[in-house]
Amino acid sequence: MINRIISLMVANMDFSEKYIEKKGDVIGKEIQSKSVLLNLDNGRYYTLNKTGTFIWSLLDKKKDLNYIIERITKQFDIEKDRASLDVQTFIEALGNERLIIIKDETT
Repeated sequence: MINRIISLMVANMDFSEKYIEKKGDVIGKEIQSKSVLLNLDNGRYYTLNKTGTFIWSLLDKKKDLNYIIERITKQFDIEKDRASLDVQTFIEALGNERLIIIKDETT
């Protein structure tokens, strides 16, 4: 039930003015343009593809969603609407798995 509540909260959230950063209890290792993440809180492993790895690397910089979308658009030469949908879906998935923190500001 709690996961359902979190899913609904994340799905209904406007990320445009939010800052997304990695949770401290998640560690990751990049291997050949892919990443493996370990959530130390629940012991689960996650695998990210090249695009997911690129987004994950941007979360170190405490940037907002618009910055991430802009970088994805340039890096992978895709339209902004497509990048926006894909990035928001990915961020929602990370949030649902409690791998990130979504904040109103960078501090």
